[in-house]
Amino acid sequence: MEEAAFEIGFFERSSRISDGDLAFIVAACNRQMVEHLAPAYGLAPWTCTAYHEIPAGAPTPIVPIRVLDDVMEEGALGFHTSFLGMPWGRVEAPTNRLDGTTFAHEAIEARLDPGVDKWVRMPDGREMAYEACDPCQRGAYTMDVVIGIRTRFLLVSDFVLPSYWQTDGRAPFTMCEKLTGAATIDRPFGLAPGGYAIVREPGQEPVSIFAEDDDTAAAAVARRKAEQLSRTFRRGFRGALEPLSGRRP
Repeated sequence: MEEAAFEIGFFERSSRISDGDLAFIVAACNRQMVEHLAPAYGLAPWTCTAYHEIPAGAPTPIVPIRVLDDVMEEGALGFHTSFLGMPWGRVEAPTNRLDGTTFAHEAIEARLDPGVDKWVRMPDGREMAYEACDPCQRGAYTMDVVIGIRTRFLLVSDFVLPSYWQTDGRAPFTMCEKLTGAATIDRPFGLAPGGYAIVREPGQEPVSIFAEDDDTAAAAVARRKAEQLSRTFRRGFRGALEPLSGRRP
């Protein structure tokens, strides 16, 4: 069966971002989608578009991601989720007009898992949530964007490559690693500094793993576990946090 095509529409509801800045950030996300994410995963890209209003009756269904001053989720700058099978999300307007990392993060994960319901079996028998940016969420790299006569260099989020999800996968495991040669994750299902993942065992409550001694990541996940709009909550995580060193994937 042919996969349904969507468009990812970022629409402005923030006083902190101009039309021009939004256009550049979304253009960077779109370039990353077309040139990096889609080829890496062998998928058709979903176009990322900036809107004032989401148009009614668009020929391609739109995944709406609202740009706000505050996403109203403690400890997070953005999230995507789904309602009745339809994905949607929110992102907080960046304080730096060259920072598109949160926008890219949500666009990537919405493309790869729009239903927020995919899991991948790990070598130890557990399953990891199919969230491609969370394991390396502090990582970023630059995309140059030209609109008219202006060029900007914008940051977009790093993401794990298909090799990351394979038990016998080999480096590189993230797009940053592929582009720069600098290793950030040393094995499949591993975590970069600042990264985390939600995992579960059959019949048990999901837990969140994080890089050893990374108190910042642990605290952020702990705050989000009760937020009903967050991916963390949507994945079913209500339980304890454990460091990656406690059980290596």
